[in-house]
Amino acid sequence: MKNRITKLAGVLLLSAGSVTIASAQVSQKIGSNPFNISSSAALEIESITKGFLPPRMTDVERDAIVTPATGLIVYNTVSNLLEINIGTPLVPNWKSATVINPSILTQTADYTALETDYTVLCDATAAGFTLTLPAASAATGRVYVISKVDGSENLLTFSPALNLTKDITVTNLNYSRSFRVQSDGTVWNIID
Repeated sequence: MKNRITKLAGVLLLSAGSVTIASAQVSQKIGSNPFNISSSAALEIESITKGFLPPRMTDVERDAIVTPATGLIVYNTVSNLLEINIGTPLVPNWKSATVINPSILTQTADYTALETDYTVLCDATAAGFTLTLPAASAATGRVYVISKVDGSENLLTFSPALNLTKDITVTNLNYSRSFRVQSDGTVWNIID
């Protein structure tokens, strides 16, 4: 009987040890109070004097990562942006995770919109010009505010054409108008 109780106690201790080890693998904390950890965090970093520094790399170094996990985060030293892979390991799609204050810029000649642009004021008073947006496939979800701010009839041309409806595209504009466009991954759609 005593041997049976000893074995049972041993099994219970091993089980308790396994639970402790398993829970230690589920939640980890780095900081001054390792026993106070958020129950929803797999990893918690606590500090009032230091920050979290993700891996820093160039575009080339980032693109050399073999099968980067969906959700992988790096700091791009070329664009100076925090980036996250929203694609798959086999087809990565790096998007800026950095909140950028929307920029407002005025253009008076041919211009290619950048990822960091938001509002583009197009002044075609002197002459018509072309506003080129990135390929829709490379900018899924991206929004631009476009405004032809002059009263002239000079053409503001869009490259690629913008979808007004599924059957109607807009290639140019010769009057003052403001609207937002958004990429659905295939085309740029005028959304208001």
